Amino acid sequence: MWALIKDNKISQGLDSLGVLGIEQAEQYYNEAYSLYKSGKPDEAIAKLETSILLDPTYEKVYNLKGNIHIEKKEFELSQ
Repeated sequence: MWALIKDNKISQGLDSLGVLGIEQAEQYYNEAYSLYKSGKPDEAIAKLETSILLDPTYEKVYNLKGNIHIEKKEFELSQ
């Protein structure tokens, strides 16, 4: 996936996603929350990063991501 980001292919298609992108962002957030509750914080963070790419305005994502980093004592990443 990061190769696609590097080549700027994802950002080119994000504008055309519209509502679909918002719905997908919420789906990734829900998956991340489940992973977090299952004791898989690193996998949860990966899902949250994808959610942010799909909808950078989705506030719940940043809150959960910050909380996970705080629990992992990664304070510099929790902002």
